[in-house]
Amino acid sequence: PDPFPMSHERLNVVPGDARDGAALRSLLTGCDALLSTLGHPKGEPTPMMARVTLLLLPLLAELNVRRYVALTSLYDTG
Repeated sequence: PDPFPMSHERLNVVPGDARDGAALRSLLTGCDALLSTLGHPKGEPTPMMARVTLLLLPLLAELNVRRYVALTSLYDTG
């Protein structure tokens, strides 16, 4: 991601592709919570949040990640 202006000993900012199930599994293993600020790449034909949520929900349950907060915005895919 672009430089993230906040830091804290309990905050990890991890770059990666949220459409990659293996990357999500690696990211979520050992996590207590997920805070997502996932954006929508210009020109992406499928709404990113819908696509990633289909991957995330089973992983969150399987890995016992009980807190998931998503912050997003409206976008134009055209």
